[in-house]
Amino acid sequence: WGNKIVGGSWRTLTNDEWQYLISRTGKCSLAQITISGKTYNGLVLLPDNWGGQSLTISNNNYTANKFTEETWTEMQQNGAVFLPAAGGRSYDKSVQNLSTTGNYWSSDNYDGGTNAYYFYFSSDYGTNTNQYNLTYCGYSVRLVQDVESGTNP
Repeated sequence: WGNKIVGGSWRTLTNDEWQYLISRTGKCSLAQITISGKTYNGLVLLPDNWGGQSLTISNNNYTANKFTEETWTEMQQNGAVFLPAAGGRSYDKSVQNLSTTGNYWSSDNYDGGTNAYYFYFSSDYGTNTNQYNLTYCGYSVRLVQDVESGTNP
């Protein structure tokens, strides 16, 4: 369980980094994106230097921010990130809460053993970064790559 991915250029976020991303007023909210006629629930993260489409801040409603494919493509080109509400695999290996919750692992181990921190969002409970669970649970991983200051988001 760790931070660096093969080659060292890609990694998973730490729990502190997840906390930072969701604490930024106006830069993080539940949303719904329609692409090729299919609608997806999730969380939109905007870069710190965002100057485009604004978000309606909502921690309990995916439909507060609805984006068309055209709008989302433009937002994405300007650094916006969408985290799908992909649910997760539970202890019995069944997929649960697809399209209603998002669970994303951090790189931080919780207890030095079999538990790690993860970031959670849903329309029922908002967002929370201080969750931990057994590492064999099937949660999503969002890979990131560090960029130098002043480069594109």
